[in-house]
Amino acid sequence: MILRIHVLAIALLVSASLSVFAAQEKPVTPVPVPKEMLEGTRLILKNTGCSVDLPAPGWSWMTYENSGNNFLCVHSKTFETYIVGINTLKHEMVPHQPESLIAGARKTQEARGGKMENDKFEFIETPGTIKTAKITFNEIDKAGKKTFACVYLFQLPDFTLIKMHCNTPYTTEPVSFNTMIKSLKITKSATPPAAVK
Repeated sequence: MILRIHVLAIALLVSASLSVFAAQEKPVTPVPVPKEMLEGTRLILKNTGCSVDLPAPGWSWMTYENSGNNFLCVHSKTFETYIVGINTLKHEMVPHQPESLIAGARKTQEARGGKMENDKFEFIETPGTIKTAKITFNEIDKAGKKTFACVYLFQLPDFTLIKMHCNTPYTTEPVSFNTMIKSLKITKSATPPAAVK
């Protein structure tokens, strides 16, 4: 069954992304990713040199028109959605990237009459990556509804940046999201090249 998710819901999920997801006014219709991008339940990003698995049965990989290098991991019953996006850095990741992400999310939430709190980030070690940042914060909308956002930024050896993002009603990172995060496999050598000038 094709899931119809209004773009506003997607916008709320990706409000903390680094300008990878463009704002849209019309509804979008997620569709399954092409079969050639899958090996079993794993999403294979050949040009990027990585792959990531679904967190559990009941989830599926989706995409949508003009999505660029962005993919949705969607639960078939709850419609809970995790986002995987691909971008490129010009140099090695520094605190500026997670700080800018937090600042952008705060600006977006405040523009909607809401606010952010408990924002923080840390650099962590993950196999095969040059550097990884984990960002978390709470968003409180105009009506007082609180959600928890968790974003991982993975810098690959060639300055490719993988972003994985969830925004949930839970108070901590969902186990299913963490399972997806841990499934990330990097096939490129973890030797940083020279920075792009």
